[in-house]
Amino acid sequence: MLTLIPEQRGFMARIEIMSGTERRRRWSDEAKLRILAEADEPGARIGEVARRHDIHPGQIRLWRHSFGYVIDRRPSFQWRLPRRWG
Repeated sequence: MLTLIPEQRGFMARIEIMSGTERRRRWSDEAKLRILAEADEPGARIGEVARRHDIHPGQIRLWRHSFGYVIDRRPSFQWRLPRRWG
């Protein structure tokens, strides 16, 4: 890691250049579905589930979309998996 602190007009700014291995991970469909099932539990909070698995909460939304989750429009509002998966 290289840290540069340039001075411009009396203001200090910090720039960090990070190098190394990329953090992109490959998740199996089974692992994704396990995380989605955990996020679908009653009372589950998406942010907490995402933190436990070290992913961004938006990743859960993308996985739901990729597996064809649909919103159940009944008053209890739940995500559900289409029949082909569940």
